[in-house]
Parts: sequence; structure tokens; C-alpha cells
Amino acid sequence: MSLDPLDLAVLCCLVASVVLYTKKDDIFNFLKGSDSLDSSIGVSSGSSRDLLETVLTNKKDFLILYGSQTGTAEDYCKKFAKELHSKFKELQILCGDLENFDFDQPNTLGDLVDKVKAVVIFMSTYGEGEFPDPCVNFDDYLNNLLESDELKGLPIMIFGLGNSTYEFFNGAAKRLKEKLVDEAGATLLGEIGAGDDSVGNTEEEYVAWKDKAFDIIEKEFGLEGGDSSIFEPMYDYTKFEGKDDVVYKGELNKQYLSANSNKKHIGPFDQSYPYLAPVASSYEICAPESNRNCVHMEFDISGSNIKYETGDHLGIMPQNPQENVKHFLKTLSLNGDEVFDLKLKDLTSSLPFPVPTNIETAITYYLEITGPVSRQMIGQLAQFVPESEEKIKQKIIEISSDPNTFHKEVIEQNLNFSNCLEQISATFAWGDYIPWTFLLETIPTLKPRFYSISSSNLKDQDKIHITAMVENSDPNKKVYGVTTNLLNQIQKREQADQLPIHYNLEGPRSLYQTNSITKLPIFVRKSTFRLPKNPETPIIMIGPGTGVAPFRGFIRDRLIDNPDADMMLFYGCRNAHDHLYKNEWSDEYEPALKNLKVFTAYSRDPNIPKTYVQKLMLDQKDAIMEALMKGAFVYVCGDAGTMAKQVNDTLITIVSDKQNIDITQAQEMMKAMKLNGRYHEDVW
Repeated sequence: MSLDPLDLAVLCCLVASVVLYTKKDDIFNFLKGSDSLDSSIGVSSGSSRDLLETVLTNKKDFLILYGSQTGTAEDYCKKFAKELHSKFKELQILCGDLENFDFDQPNTLGDLVDKVKAVVIFMSTYGEGEFPDPCVNFDDYLNNLLESDELKGLPIMIFGLGNSTYEFFNGAAKRLKEKLVDEAGATLLGEIGAGDDSVGNTEEEYVAWKDKAFDIIEKEFGLEGGDSSIFEPMYDYTKFEGKDDVVYKGELNKQYLSANSNKKHIGPFDQSYPYLAPVASSYEICAPESNRNCVHMEFDISGSNIKYETGDHLGIMPQNPQENVKHFLKTLSLNGDEVFDLKLKDLTSSLPFPVPTNIETAITYYLEITGPVSRQMIGQLAQFVPESEEKIKQKIIEISSDPNTFHKEVIEQNLNFSNCLEQISATFAWGDYIPWTFLLETIPTLKPRFYSISSSNLKDQDKIHITAMVENSDPNKKVYGVTTNLLNQIQKREQADQLPIHYNLEGPRSLYQTNSITKLPIFVRKSTFRLPKNPETPIIMIGPGTGVAPFRGFIRDRLIDNPDADMMLFYGCRNAHDHLYKNEWSDEYEPALKNLKVFTAYSRDPNIPKTYVQKLMLDQKDAIMEALMKGAFVYVCGDAGTMAKQVNDTLITIVSDKQNIDITQAQEMMKAMKLNGRYHEDVW
């Protein structure tokens, strides 16, 4: 029987719909750019999202997963996987991002029992003891785990990354143990690792935990370990001699290569596919007398489909300063023009950055060459130094084998990698011995920098504002904020010759420059730092320095949705010269918002006693307690090291005093407020 044209057309549409649905992930990856910079070292784009299928298909027997908010857990996970492979060659390791798998079945991890030797999880803690944003699916899976023995027989290891100044330090890692071990019956091998970023001690904690983990793995599974410090390339490195239009010059997604650079980009935009946003305006906030620079910058997002909410974060994809790039190339005797390609040796892994590209591009746009150096990485250099250079080899061993020596000679002097090599020996021909492949595999990839959005999605729908204090005030420290100085150069383009470091503002293939308009690659990261849903709810905001940024957005929200709202802002700065947005508070916000009360503390004004926000809070303890009794939400933004803890302690003191309860009870009240979403911290 033949089909008439209408029936045939309907049948074709049905077939096409089925194909589109079943291949939707592949089609999306194609539209987004299959060669985009993937944040995962594990399963490559387009691979199965079924964890068991991936393990079995690729014949893996050891699983390492990570949940990462900013990329730190990812870096340590990749490092651990590489070292584990070097030490135990017989292990077939799969390393992947928890975000890349679907955890919608109750026995997802349970299916791995007897299929893998062990599961290792690197987990960052975000916010109030929460999992990172990409782990929402995994979080739901854990919440639905039954209290049973469904994971019995599954060995797991956990390394947590967090900050001990937070109330719920390494809360996500502890919750993993509670859910997987205590409730579901998995076996915890060793102790939970606890990397503490508050004192810059994550690397030392990792090394200590890793050494114990390797010993446990060796004994538990009857393995014979080798030397994990010996470098073995993960990729096949070849010189590339193809067409220039397929060579990446700093683009993060193939949609921005020359053939596609003029097309309209519709997103969705994220770290692997950022939006090239025009800088609509920028200006200096600090007065000249402050001897500091703080840039207010506004990005035009009207040409995109980007949506944000007040309190979100803006991610900016940075580049390294030209001075640092030149120093790195010179120190390592690298030919920046050499174009290379990388091929995966293990198809379940992914490339560190887009290729083919050239060495200078990789150093400028893809590698974190200005970041802190790890003791472990310096120790690995000894294997490349010939025996004839005994003094240099011994110097490397001396620095890397003792944490105190390393801290004194490297950390305290703020040395990056090329500076460290120069410090060890300014005359040794490092480039003759250290393989470029070692550098591109060992130096972490360049991560986005995040800024609290200081605009309101109600008042500033087509723009995103940020407030960035420029880190360049002390040249003796040799430390310059990579992105803040980029923003500063854009703001001070006409005075660029007076700046300490410089950037290529035109970007790859001049993508960042259209006529006189500069663009930067950006994306929005969602936050839990949100105003109460009820605009009548009072709010208390505490934010010294650039911590005031999200509160500017909150206040601009209230200009639109409830000008009569009760708001208290405790703001601290050095003096009137770096009083951020001083005129906005007095000329625009306070006159329009009759119940906005702003209390400002100056800590370095020679005419008045040194004052911090905690002192002002104690002065206003009656008003604070009254607001809390009315259900006020508390927001703290700024330094996690001391400020956030001191603010928390001050609130506890106020509650204890005004409610006539002891400190322990007041502490429990503050903890309950955090758990109930009435106390929010956005700290770093």
C-alpha cells in the first residue's frame, strides 16, 4: 500500500522528531561547539551519561569523581588521577565530573559494587555546607538514598575542599560520608581529607591525605606501586601544520573561530561558551588620595539572552599579562609561535584546552602561569635535571621536601612558576630539560574570576555591573590581580603606559575589539544570595570594602519593588577617599528610600578613632534586635578570614545580650537562621 503525500510528510516529521529527541545531546553539543573547552577531565562531550555503562564500555575498574564550584576540586581530582595512574599502572582509571552523569536511579552507585575496586570523590563545599551548583542531580540522588545496605561492599574515599572560617567547614564532604557510609553501607577507606583554603593549606592537606590514600590502595587491593612523581604524558603531542583558520588563538569555543566570529551567538552561555559582552561604561570609584583603584564596570547584555538575578555572580574569563607571558617564554626558552595538537591516549578523558593552538596562546589564555606554585610541582622538576647539575637538583629537593622552607622561599615571596625557576637558578637552561608537555599538563588551566553583581535585574535588565578593587597597590609583593588589572587597563586605556602590567585588549583575532568598544568573555553563575521573596521583610546588610557590591544591587531592587522597606547597611572602608559609591548613597538611595539606614565605619581616618563595622553593629544593637524579631534577613559579604567570623560573633553577642540568653543558645539561634535561609554569607 502506498502512502499519500500528506501521510508521508507526517511520517517523516515523526521520524525526525524521534531522531531529534534521541540525539538531542549530540545536536546540542554540535550547536554549542564540540571543540569547546570542557571543564571535565573525565567523560568527553557526547559520552553516555549512564555511569555504569561508561565504566563497563571503557573497561574501567577505578572511579574518581569530583564536584567543583570554581575548579579547585577539579584540579585536585585530575592531579590525583594522574598520580594514581603513574603509581599503579594496572588500574584502569575513569576520572569524571559528577555533573556529567545522571543520578536519577536509586541504585546508580550501588550498581558499581563488584564492578570497580573503589570510588574516590573530591567534593567542594559551597555556601552553608552545600554541594556545588553542578551537583544538583547528585544531591537529589543522595536525598533519595534509602537507609539500607545498597552500597555495602563499595569502598569509597573522600577528599573535601572548604574554608574553616565558614560555619559548616567541609560540610559537603561530611554529608557524603553520612549518606554513603553511615546510611547506605559503603566502606570508607582511610579518613576524610579536609583541605582548608582559609590558611592556604589545601596543598599540604592534599599531599598528606594522598600519601595515606596510596598506601591504603596498595594494601587493600594487593597492588605493587611505582614512583608516582615520574612524569608520563597523558596526550600525544604533535606539531600542527594545517590551516590557520582552525587554530585556536585564545577562543574558548569553536563558534568564535574566524569563520564563525561574526555570526550571532545565542548561547546558552557558560564557562565553556562565554558571551562576548561590550563594556558599556566604566569609571574609577576611589578618589586619587586613596592611592587605590576600584573599577565600576558595566557590561551590555542586551544583545544576548543572558538573564540574571540580583545577588548572582559574574564570571569573567581572564588572560595573563603580557609581561608574565614574555617572562615565562624566556625562562623556559619556548618558541611561542610553535603550533601544536594534542591527541588523547585515553578516550574517556578530555583535553585541557582547545587545540590546535600555539604555545604563546596556551600561556596567555589557557594556563594559570601567575598563580601560586605547589611544593609538589617544584619537587617533580628534579627528575628533569641532569646529574651533572647537582647543586640545582639539591636546591629543588631542599625547597620541595620541607614545607617550612618552601613557605619561606616561595610562598612568602609570592613567586609564580617562572619566578621560582629564576630564583633557583637564573642561568640554568630550564627549557632544555623541562618538557613543554609537562608544563601544559601540570600547570592548572586558567579559571574564571567571579565578582558579585552590583546591579539589579529589576532596574538594570540590560546591563550587569561589577565592582572590582584592583590588586596592584604594593609592587614589592610582585602580586597583581590578573582580572582586576585587565579591567583597570580598559578603564585607563589612555594612561596605559603608566600601568604596571598590560594585556592584549584586542583579544584573539581582534574578537574583543569592535571599533572603539571593548568586549570581554562573561557568563553568569547563579547564587543563593537572594533577597527575601516578600519585599516587606526587613534586611540587615554588612559589607566592608567591595563587599558592598551585592548590597548596591539589593538597594537598587528596593527602589523598584518596595521603596518603603526597612533596610540597614553597615559598611566599612579606610576613609572617605575609598568610600565606594559615596555620592550614590547620599544623593540617590537615601533620599528615595526613607527607611534605609546606612552606617559607615572608617578604619584609617586620622581625624577619628579607628572604627569597624562590628563596633557600629554594637552601637545599633537595639535596632538590630528589633529587626531580627520582625523576621529580618541578615546578609554578610566580604572577607571570610576574619570579618565574617567577627560579624557572626557580634550578632551572637547582640542576641545573647538583648534576649538575656547564654552564648551557646545565641550560637544555636544563629546556626538555625543559617539553616533556615535567614542568614546568608557571600565571602571569599
